[in-house]
Parts: sequence; structure tokens; C-alpha cells
Amino acid sequence: MEGFGTFYPRDAKDDDGGSNDREIDDSDGQLWSMLTLASRAFVGSSMSLEFEAYLGWTTHDDEFAGYFHHPDYDKHDRPPRGDIKLFNIKQEGVNYTLTVGKTMLDVGLAEIFSPTDRFNLVNASYPQHPQNYGTWLARLAWYLGQDTLSFIVTPYEEHGWMPHPSSRWYGDGDPDFYKIAIPPGFAVQDADSVHNTGYMALYEGMREGLLIFFFLLTTAPPCTRLYEDRLGPRTQKNTPWP
Repeated sequence: MEGFGTFYPRDAKDDDGGSNDREIDDSDGQLWSMLTLASRAFVGSSMSLEFEAYLGWTTHDDEFAGYFHHPDYDKHDRPPRGDIKLFNIKQEGVNYTLTVGKTMLDVGLAEIFSPTDRFNLVNASYPQHPQNYGTWLARLAWYLGQDTLSFIVTPYEEHGWMPHPSSRWYGDGDPDFYKIAIPPGFAVQDADSVHNTGYMALYEGMREGLLIFFFLLTTAPPCTRLYEDRLGPRTQKNTPWP
């Protein structure tokens, strides 16, 4: 179990000086705690099971909502109060490792900050102590000497959480930025409305004095995008579930 506290010596206000209608939690401080249950067990000599779950609590009323994030989770602006971080099974062979379940998908070699590490679910609603969750996937890692070639399938696209609008950590942007006229023949595809299967091929290698990696990825767009609607009205796949 871990806990943190933050003291705010100054009152909260909007970036525009308070003319915004957004209500902000103007408490003098915030307490935050998380109870974590983790376990790893081995089944035989080549199979392992990993599990990690949490239960969170905070004095900020809008920090958490609901339990267990899933494709139909309807509280996208707040992370679950309780959820599974990791839950996977691994089968290890002589030249391969097969992983199925919720696990960390780390892409990149930098230990402090990696600009390509964008595939794990991140909870930054309390940005002073962000939490990393695993991603649901199936992964086959094939070992080629000192190199590794992995094939990864993610069943649906997940997006993490930023501070809630009532949090003093929530940033306000320019409202005119979102008032963009849509040209004729174009349409807007919102990131939260698309949950398609993703496919990745990842190659990681090691040479004397050099660590290398590269990957190919196809998945749902991570942000709202503007695209040319050449096909006209049509039915789009929004979710892999029935």
C-alpha cells in the first residue's frame, strides 16, 4: 500500500482568470492512496501466471469512478476506483515466449523517458504520481541469438486518463482551436469512437556498444483526425465485440 499527500498554498483559478464556468476543487490539499495486490506463480517449469490489481482512494471526489475498465466503460474522463493492472499467462520455450492477457508493452530502450513508449495504459489523473497499467494482448516473441522478433495483437485500442476538469491540474486550451471548419468532402473521426484491433511487428537487437529496435504498427488512430471521405455514407467498425 502506498499513499501521497499534496499541499496547495495558492488558490486554484482558470487560465483565463476565472471567467470560465468550470468548477475547480479548491481544497488546500489532497490525499491519495492505493492498495495493490500482486502475485506471480509458476505452473510447471515453463509456464507462469502474473496478476496485479489495485484499489484507489483520494480526497478529490472526481478522481475515480466505477470499477474495471473494459471496452464499454462509459466513464472515460475518470479511471476506475478498482481495476486489474496485470493478468497474463506466459509459456516459455527454448526459442520463444508466448504471452496472452494483460501485460506491459514496452517499446523502446530508454530507461528514464522513451518517446516510443506509448502502448501501455497510463493513468495521469493525479500527475504527480502517474500509474502505468498493462495492455490486453497476445504476443509471440521469437529469439534469434541476441535479437528478438515479436508479433503482437491488441484486441482493442485503449486510452488513458488525464486530470478531470474539476482538478486544478486540468489545463485549459484555446477554445477557438476546436472551432475548425470541416471542408466539404471531409469527415472527423474521433479517437474515443474507434476501438479496432491493432497489429505490431517488433524487432529488438543488440550489437557491440549498440542497442537497436524498430517496429511496424497498424491500429486505430490515437487522436481525433480529419480524413477525406471518398466512400460517402457507410458503416464503420467501431468495436470488435458483438
